[in-house]
Amino acid sequence: MHDQSPISDPARIVDDYYASHYAAVHGSGCVGGAASLLHRRLERRRGPDDYFPVTVEVGAGRFEHYPLVRHRRDRYIATDIRIPGQHSHQRAIGSRTRPGDLEFVQTDAMHLALGDAVVDRLVASCLLIHLPDPWAAVKEWQRVCRPDGVIDMLVPCDPGMVSRAFRRLVSRPAARKRGVPAGVYELVNAIEHVSPFGRVITLARAAVDPGRRLDVDYFPIPVLPSWNLNAFAVLSIGPE
Repeated sequence: MHDQSPISDPARIVDDYYASHYAAVHGSGCVGGAASLLHRRLERRRGPDDYFPVTVEVGAGRFEHYPLVRHRRDRYIATDIRIPGQHSHQRAIGSRTRPGDLEFVQTDAMHLALGDAVVDRLVASCLLIHLPDPWAAVKEWQRVCRPDGVIDMLVPCDPGMVSRAFRRLVSRPAARKRGVPAGVYELVNAIEHVSPFGRVITLARAAVDPGRRLDVDYFPIPVLPSWNLNAFAVLSIGPE
């Protein structure tokens, strides 16, 4: 008989964490406040005067980002590899009470169930560090975007000094306070965070298609482009 402990089944422990603990740990308190700041920063360059008719979010999770999107659109397609459980927007997806522009598609961010050049804006929040091949992901996201489309990606500066300090002083205690078993928070991060920031940004730069450009906006010290001294960065790909 095979050992069914969490360590012998990484996918199961990650799924259990997202199903049982993610909303409590990351949706409230200091961790929730920090997450809200990240999502708002991702939208800083896009406002009510912008119009992206088809907007796609990859790795949408529990639709935390959706309420903060300010620009005009006709369709907002939230995608994730997991069905996002009992979030209010998810419960409303199949009913007449759902927001008129919101759709959900269960699909892999590395292989989107979308045609070529059909998206005006693609959003990815804290996703690239979870993917084993950021180069292939950025190529796939450019495939579905129109030539004049934009891609906005928020990437934590993990394992930079600021990121490590926040995890040690804030996120880890919050996880324990909300009932996450000892060691599980650290294990989930070790399993999930497969691509450090330095690897992500190098591969993202290499993946930019001809005719497009990559801009990087660091936070909280944009004039100091150091992943070790910043908390996160927004990577934006658009036409040259």
